[in-house]
Amino acid sequence: MDLYQPPRPEKPDFEPKPAGSFLWWLIVAFSGLLLLAVVAFLATPVLWVAFAIALIIALQYLLWGWWFERIYRSQPPEE
Repeated sequence: MDLYQPPRPEKPDFEPKPAGSFLWWLIVAFSGLLLLAVVAFLATPVLWVAFAIALIIALQYLLWGWWFERIYRSQPPEE
């Protein structure tokens, strides 16, 4: 059994990556802003519907769960 290992080759010397220019970051920022505006515009009706459903649930909880419970418990029990 031979334990000889050849020496590893040296790592190549790569040039550093070029940094992004200001114009590139400006284009990326405006693209992200445009995407966010489109998503917000399309999601707004969905959010209004979700808000309306949550409001109806909250009003039902307030009416049936809180007010009527107070009315029910305020009367003395009949014997």
